[in-house]
Amino acid sequence: NVRKFKADSLKWIAKNICTADDGGANAGPVYIPAEAPKVGDPYTMQEVEKHASQQDCWVAINGKVCNLTQFMMVHPGGVQPIMSNAGKDASTDWNAIHNRDAIEKIAPDVIIGYLVASK
Repeated sequence: NVRKFKADSLKWIAKNICTADDGGANAGPVYIPAEAPKVGDPYTMQEVEKHASQQDCWVAINGKVCNLTQFMMVHPGGVQPIMSNAGKDASTDWNAIHNRDAIEKIAPDVIIGYLVASK
């Protein structure tokens, strides 16, 4: 039964990928440590803030800059939770309901860069 498979799959994702381990106790913006490996280009929060529409949606999550424009259409929680953080650091909201590394497991292709304080 496809419906049961989908329900079971979503339960597994919720249990194994989308469970926070730190209670979301973060105050953004969050930056990746200098010595940590990075993906993509460096962006400032001022650059991220320019991408705050449904047609062009970026967020910062735990120091990673993510383009969620396409992903929000398939996001299990819908468009609204993403749009409420469009152009912002979403680390606190993200960590409250997801594992810190869930973005790498679920949709690594949305990571376009990393957050820097200045250029």
